[in-house]
Amino acid sequence: MCSVSKRKAKNWSPQRITRALHERGVTHGVLAIRLGRARSTVSQVVGGRMKSAAVAAAVASELGTTPDVIWPQIYPAGSPALGR
Repeated sequence: MCSVSKRKAKNWSPQRITRALHERGVTHGVLAIRLGRARSTVSQVVGGRMKSAAVAAAVASELGTTPDVIWPQIYPAGSPALGR
């Protein structure tokens, strides 16, 4: 019998997220303005130092995906509900 080890999906690195945003012409500052949040809030969410379902959903939307793809360890069940 062959045992199959299931690897837990890892969150994208902050550098990967930022690079992907920049490739689409979006900076943390631009996203913060769109959301009415501080740039530092967006940076902290991208960096994994703060949780915000609304910011995570906005980042994922900009990248054409869902939060569970970018942060599977934080949002394993799918996209978070929008909210503060």
